Amino acid sequence: MRQGDLNDCWFLSTLSVIAEKPQLISKVIPEDNSFGTPGYNGSFHCRFWQFGHWVDVYVDDLLPTVDGNLLFARSSDPNEYWVSLVEKAYAKLNKSYAALEYGFEADAYTDLTGGLAEWYTPTDLRENDFYLMRAAFQCGAVIGCLSLDLKSSNKESKGMVSNHSYVVTAIEEVPYMDKAAKLIRLRNPWGETEWQGEWSDGSDEWLKVPDVIKRELDVTARNDGEFWMSFNDFKREFCNMIICNMSPDFDHDGISDKAEYQLQLKGCWLAGCNAGGWIECHSFHKNPQYHLHVYNDVLVQRRYTGRLPVVVSLLQVYKRDISRRHEEDDLQAIGFEIFQLPGVPICALGADFFQAVDPLMPENEETYAKYRETSGRFFLHPGDYLLVPSTHEPDKTREFLFRLFSVGKISCTCIGNQEASVQS
Repeated sequence: MRQGDLNDCWFLSTLSVIAEKPQLISKVIPEDNSFGTPGYNGSFHCRFWQFGHWVDVYVDDLLPTVDGNLLFARSSDPNEYWVSLVEKAYAKLNKSYAALEYGFEADAYTDLTGGLAEWYTPTDLRENDFYLMRAAFQCGAVIGCLSLDLKSSNKESKGMVSNHSYVVTAIEEVPYMDKAAKLIRLRNPWGETEWQGEWSDGSDEWLKVPDVIKRELDVTARNDGEFWMSFNDFKREFCNMIICNMSPDFDHDGISDKAEYQLQLKGCWLAGCNAGGWIECHSFHKNPQYHLHVYNDVLVQRRYTGRLPVVVSLLQVYKRDISRRHEEDDLQAIGFEIFQLPGVPICALGADFFQAVDPLMPENEETYAKYRETSGRFFLHPGDYLLVPSTHEPDKTREFLFRLFSVGKISCTCIGNQEASVQS
């Protein structure tokens, strides 16, 4: 896969990994496509997940070219066109190719799979987190990362592209001299330009690794955009990392767990009505409020020291369409708070409650972010809770989607007049 004259590495890097997982790419490119068969009619069918459901997109096979060469993304095999066609379908979904300029791998993963993407900061990773990453990758997780902005960090590039999306393609521990080296293989969607530091293609470190190991890892010196680097260099060279699973890793062992209970709730903030801003705003109590009930489940509670794991994801309905881009259409900083309740609420709670009760802190410490999606991981005792989504600034109109994942039974209902739909 090769990136063209469009800054959509965030999308292509994720697509390149999804393409290697038949159970995922088959959702994006359905089997009803006749491309490459005698019955082909010039139409290409794609599907993308959009805020709670899958959307069908059909495109023709006319692709932008300059002097006979494809202008945008293409396959490294000149006889393959599916990469170009999926990119075109995604551009149609977002109203133009220009709308795909710059973005986040997390959004691409969610749109291509309907899964959950969780953010991490590489500099905060501990040595043992290498094994959690490896377990996640081996269990099918997609791991993407964003390189440092070299201008602001004053770092030497060593072949790294500044502020650029890469995707992890392997995580291995290999024998090296008298110890084990923790290594991560990454791919640049450009199909070229690679890391030139330790463990790069042809570096001296590989001379001290047994040939049989190098063959197993398919270590080459091709300038194909794929390269190895040490775990420590990975932590230094990247500023963001996302781990994307179809279901959350509740116990944080790197392995995706089955979410027996999943809920989706749609709602909206309306300026001048129920868009109260974040918790420091005096109007916070005007935001939509939801009653979350966590049921007793002895078997699950034994696994999690008496509590039940719940992952909450909040997505704002945001379209990348640049033709109608105004300030009010930009991404809003969004987040949510969870409060423990003494019982079942009979109506929306007022300002006095929020002044007297502190919210619960998620395991990842922060849920507010100027991203399309933000999430929090909680371990809750059985009982009643109040879930309050908000934009950071008050009086911002925006639709939103809540997704709740749990291994134990939960229910969630809207309180008051805020309209919402719930899907299990």
